[in-house]
Amino acid sequence: SRLRGRTPEQAGTVLAVNLHGDRPFGAVYRVSPRGRAEARGLAAQAGGHVQDFLGSDLSSNALFKAVSAAQPTAWSGRLLSTQSGALVVGVAHRDAGGHVLIGEVPPAVLLDDLRSVAGEDAAMVWVVDGSGEVLADTEGRYMGRLNLHNWPLLQAALQGRPVPADFEFERRPM
Repeated sequence: SRLRGRTPEQAGTVLAVNLHGDRPFGAVYRVSPRGRAEARGLAAQAGGHVQDFLGSDLSSNALFKAVSAAQPTAWSGRLLSTQSGALVVGVAHRDAGGHVLIGEVPPAVLLDDLRSVAGEDAAMVWVVDGSGEVLADTEGRYMGRLNLHNWPLLQAALQGRPVPADFEFERRPM
């Protein structure tokens, strides 16, 4: 709602202001109901040219297509960054007017946040998407290298069954 009635430049400034400090997003952009980029805010370290981005067709963007009036919020660990083309974690929200706000989080930022929250003596923590892909882990060893889709723990969670109390990973009880 803070973007309503603003020029693309003003909207981009509002988005960029919200990326300062400890916010994890590298980029946030607003997409029209028809899939055109209307505004983009970049974190200070991201650089890039906003004017080249405005008006771009993002109608085939996976997160743009994933959100609807019935399911207004979605996320993905396999979003290609509009800024760099690298894989990022993305989150999207469609408002009542059909505009979509998409945020990109670099996996390294997610990993740093996980380490900070977990603490030094905590057990290993993973962020796993619905397909079983490890998007980030506190040890930094499995991100993008491990898929747990067939793992009994994930299958139980996906199917709404009770998760096993005991299981093993790499021959270690967990």
